[in-house]
Amino acid sequence: MLLFSSGPDLLVRKAIDSLQAWKPNLSITIYCHSGREIAGFENLIYPYPGYFRFELADLHQLREYCFDLALIPYATDRRLHPDYNELDRIASAVGAWAVLAYYFDGTVLLLDSKLLERKEKLVVNPYLKQKNRAIGEICAFTGESPLLVEDKCNLAYLRASRLWEERRPESAEAIDRFYRENDFYIYGLMKECDWRGARFDTAELVCKELEPGSSVLDYGGGCGTTALFLARRGFRLAHLDLPGRLLDFAEFRFQRRRLNIKVLKAEKKYPLREAYDSIVCTHVLEHLPDPEGKLRHLAEHLNPGGKLILSIPFEPNPVAGVHPNLHLNRLAPERYARLMEELGFGTPLHKGELDIFQHPAA
Repeated sequence: MLLFSSGPDLLVRKAIDSLQAWKPNLSITIYCHSGREIAGFENLIYPYPGYFRFELADLHQLREYCFDLALIPYATDRRLHPDYNELDRIASAVGAWAVLAYYFDGTVLLLDSKLLERKEKLVVNPYLKQKNRAIGEICAFTGESPLLVEDKCNLAYLRASRLWEERRPESAEAIDRFYRENDFYIYGLMKECDWRGARFDTAELVCKELEPGSSVLDYGGGCGTTALFLARRGFRLAHLDLPGRLLDFAEFRFQRRRLNIKVLKAEKKYPLREAYDSIVCTHVLEHLPDPEGKLRHLAEHLNPGGKLILSIPFEPNPVAGVHPNLHLNRLAPERYARLMEELGFGTPLHKGELDIFQHPAA
């Protein structure tokens, strides 16, 4: 059995446990990056950084082993996730008589040639167009090569976690400076939001909650995906984030499309001066040292009857089993609920990952 180390350690270990429970004497060889070897097994090293790539894999070496089976742990429950296309191609080329996908919910799926052909046509090809557009936009901003940008996208959050561990920012000022001085979010957010399209459905849900032509603030708007989505649909947009390369990149994206999106720099702890019909704040508050203060600040700058649309991932990553290092998690779910009541908001409407609060009318 050839087992690809293609997900968090927790998932790979779970796959090994399942294999050994199925067949205790099964010989398992791990194909992994240097530093991710697993003791007690033969480890073949993929010698390049970033995600596995078909053209860089040593297929001759892999074929020499004459594997009967190849298993790819999928760090998702989405059955035909396009992120695993390169691994699918490598596994299909090693000469094993069957290639299997192992999902974090324990499901195993046979990846036969007909299924992979269908996946390529319906899922992978549209995904690659989306990926190439995202990479091309970063290249246009940074002047870097597509391959370098792709590697930076794939390694962005690993790089961010390592920087966090090295610097260990504690004070609000140090945390603020950490985000201002680093550009990893350009790559990480573009991969998540535009390359994978992970925020498109959320942006669509937000759009349906807003009054046509109303004023909207995207607080902590990152690479600008939500602002772009809403501005194209006629809303009056303001996009706020910390000054730095990420905000410069978002403004670059708005200007390329000639969209009238107001860019605001969060140069002070409480930066807002105007009020808005709706404020969107998704995947931001878990990173902040004072989320309660920020929620109060947002509520103060919401027009009467307006909507505060929030998304806070309280739960750890279901695959890795931990929160990212950059999540401070200084707001517990119970306190969050009480605070919103204190601020005059009723019970939120839940749509997908969103909590939608209606501001009491004046």
